[in-house]
Amino acid sequence: MSGGYEVVFNDLARTSAEFSRQGQAYANLMTQLVCPSGGNPTIDKTLSVTLDAFYEMHVVLAQAISAHAYKLDYARRNYQEAEGNIFDYLTKATPPPSY
Repeated sequence: MSGGYEVVFNDLARTSAEFSRQGQAYANLMTQLVCPSGGNPTIDKTLSVTLDAFYEMHVVLAQAISAHAYKLDYARRNYQEAEGNIFDYLTKATPPPSY
């Protein structure tokens, strides 16, 4: 290898599919949490806000994992298209240059 990048399309496709599966699995791990009563309105509000924040962070992380799946698939499609374009350019019959 020349020190550059080596892209294996099947690896990108498998990794993208796995990120998609794991993002969905992670999203399904937590549902909206029900706040227990702490016996005091201040404690109840604090618990509610904290649990809502945990839930929102969980949702954002699951979305980020899924977004990476899309980005990996997008990269695979772009690399594959670029390789196809280069192959087409190199293999099409072009007339020799006239000087």
